[in-house]
Amino acid sequence: MRSVKIMVLDGLLQRGADIALMLTQYGHDIRLFSRGLNGFQYCIKEEWYPDLFIVNGYLSDMTGLEFISRLGLNARKSVICILPNLPAYENSFTENPLEVYEIVKEGVSQVDLATIVCDYILQLDEMKELAS
Repeated sequence: MRSVKIMVLDGLLQRGADIALMLTQYGHDIRLFSRGLNGFQYCIKEEWYPDLFIVNGYLSDMTGLEFISRLGLNARKSVICILPNLPAYENSFTENPLEVYEIVKEGVSQVDLATIVCDYILQLDEMKELAS
């Protein structure tokens, strides 16, 4: 499997760092941010555009849903959203549905998250093969 560029956004840096470390072991190019605005600015300044976003519901400067809603429609399809285990948060997501790749609950195991990332990469590769 090929490596991809992944942006991990999580308001709790240690939790985000754990995810980033796990994905780095698979050879992926990872950038970690606790603030959504910093993630946007990094993409523009460094001309580094991720193949995949992993966004937790809590960021330091906005909610994960706010970050996702600011992405273009095509970029939203490359988001794995980690939803906090709060009914109000879950309800706000269903009331304002965004077309993301996958939604998982906070506390998802690293093995399950790695599996979702692998599935996404395989789907990306299949789409590229169909396009060529």
